[in-house]
Amino acid sequence: MAHHRDFRSESIPHVFPGIARVLIGLVAIVLMPFAFSQQSIPGSEIQPGHSGGWYNPSRPGEGWVLEVTTPQNATLYWYTFENGKPLWMVGNGSMVTEQGRQLLRFNNWRVRGPQFGAAFDPDALEYQLDSQIAVWFDDCSRGGLSYRGRLYPIQRLSGLLGLACGSTAAENTPVYAYQSGSWYDPSHDGEGYSLHWWAPDQALVTWYTYSPDGSGDPVWIVGAGHREGNRVVFPELFTASGAQFGSAFDPDDVQIAPWGRLEFTLGCETGTATYEGPVAYGSGERQLQQISSPTGLECSPALGEVFDVDFQSWDIPLAQRTALIAVTDEGKAFAVDSSQRLIRMDVTNREPEVLSDQPVGSIVGVSPDGQQVLVNSPIDVDPSKSRKPVLWSASTGVRVLDLPFANTQATVTSDDFSTFAGYVYAPDNTRRFWYYSDLTGGVELLNVESALTAVSNDASIVYWSKLVPYSFASGGGSVYTGYRWQFPYQRPYQMYDDAQIALGPVLVCANNCATTFGVGQADDRGAPPFIGEVWRGRNGKFDRYLGSPPDLDATGANRGRLYPNDVTTSGSLLVGNYFGHLDTNYSNFLTFLWTQETGTVSLYAELRELGLIDDDWAYFSVGKLSLSPSGNHLLIYGAGRETDTNGNPVRYREGVVTLRRR
Repeated sequence: MAHHRDFRSESIPHVFPGIARVLIGLVAIVLMPFAFSQQSIPGSEIQPGHSGGWYNPSRPGEGWVLEVTTPQNATLYWYTFENGKPLWMVGNGSMVTEQGRQLLRFNNWRVRGPQFGAAFDPDALEYQLDSQIAVWFDDCSRGGLSYRGRLYPIQRLSGLLGLACGSTAAENTPVYAYQSGSWYDPSHDGEGYSLHWWAPDQALVTWYTYSPDGSGDPVWIVGAGHREGNRVVFPELFTASGAQFGSAFDPDDVQIAPWGRLEFTLGCETGTATYEGPVAYGSGERQLQQISSPTGLECSPALGEVFDVDFQSWDIPLAQRTALIAVTDEGKAFAVDSSQRLIRMDVTNREPEVLSDQPVGSIVGVSPDGQQVLVNSPIDVDPSKSRKPVLWSASTGVRVLDLPFANTQATVTSDDFSTFAGYVYAPDNTRRFWYYSDLTGGVELLNVESALTAVSNDASIVYWSKLVPYSFASGGGSVYTGYRWQFPYQRPYQMYDDAQIALGPVLVCANNCATTFGVGQADDRGAPPFIGEVWRGRNGKFDRYLGSPPDLDATGANRGRLYPNDVTTSGSLLVGNYFGHLDTNYSNFLTFLWTQETGTVSLYAELRELGLIDDDWAYFSVGKLSLSPSGNHLLIYGAGRETDTNGNPVRYREGVVTLRRR
């Protein structure tokens, strides 16, 4: 889920970041000690399993939603009424122990101001510290709440799938349980949803929002829903009104009115909500991010729980090795054969089709539709000739890129295949860099050093790496460090994470380089586990680390680093290589796969778990261009474990992983 540590560490609401941003630094509240009416009762320790819905049986129509977000912190929502109108409040709390009893103390905030729908303006938020709330539990089903000197006995209304309480174990936790928690649309900063899976395939939602009439009054909308495939469907939502707040509350005053319907489609960190409401609310869509979840619910399903997976592999004698390079969604793979011809083949029958008899070198990139391929000239070309990249097109055949530089090498393509970039060979081994598109022709890139690693569609954003000296614990040395350059400023800047640790270079990007993936930390000031983990960037800034597979071998010279190799056009599925354990006594290069649902997993281990792979792999790797645009095909290469007297593999192996999202 998304990292919002700045909100969780403060005594302010973290569920609606707009409110939290305004209040950071303003709150320094010391809560008054709470006096219990039964001080001798030790009560129950607060547990993740206390998360869920709670209510007072004498006050049906209002209630509380609790999320124990860390072992020491929690969020509390209160949906109630005031002057006949709906009222909701939210607070962040921390755990304390008083007189032998654990309790949660909350700063409780009232919020109002914006207008529902297209007119929503986060700057219209008005907030007010209401009071303090204390919550405690006698067991897993009963407890108490104190507010302004009034005591409310509370009972559990619903628990959460996957969270145990007391001696009750959490059994058979479904994959989707991690979706329980708080979600919001950043463009509607100040409203949000609390989603709770309380039974298999059964969910509850509370939507905390505002009136569409422009009054700024808060509104809460509730409903029960169910799973339909990968969607969460709430066919009937309701609003309520009519009652009073506090001691004047009378459940007979509560009036329930139908509201409409709501649907969620959710991943680990992001999702979509669509709604259809009354005329005043209309219909619409929200782009969601999960900003909190009860502790103990992690998004880490197995690969086979998210995808239908298939794996086909075949042995290749050394003399016939073609090394499949890139693959389309339709299963058409590209390679350079032993005669240096560009070929294409279907991964199911592997019958080669020669695309060009002209000798080519390496494949640099393939267009998403498979209709164009960018290749470099062979390395052993006549040195008296000017070597330039070549573009093959299904419609026009082969043409040389019209670059105004001699002896050029292409290294990267943009994700829409409109722009190519690379470097110029120089006699003194220095490098000059260029980019090319049909609109601009060849243009020199200034202020780029060492290695060009990624480029946006119009070359306005370039990522590159540079050797920088660092004082390693092992005795010093240099390491490749990530840099970013953006036109027209022409001033490169180095990449850092939130702790100001230098990052390794970006190696792949998606969404026109709005989403980037790079190689861990560049120096050793950081502490494991982040030092070798792939990091993700969003819009040029560090976002998060992506974790490591469980079979990682961090003892080698690469210090446990994971190297991203390829990503889908949406940025939702990433593959790369790392040094890991093939078995107990054998380590070699393996492939990791990351998705929002599964996190970072060992593809080799996942295929073994599914019974789709044999043990005869000396290594199991993925190339630079190995993933189809949607991620439904993934090319694998390796070798059998049998070797000759010189230690070389007797045969090489290739394969294709097919993924179909469930």
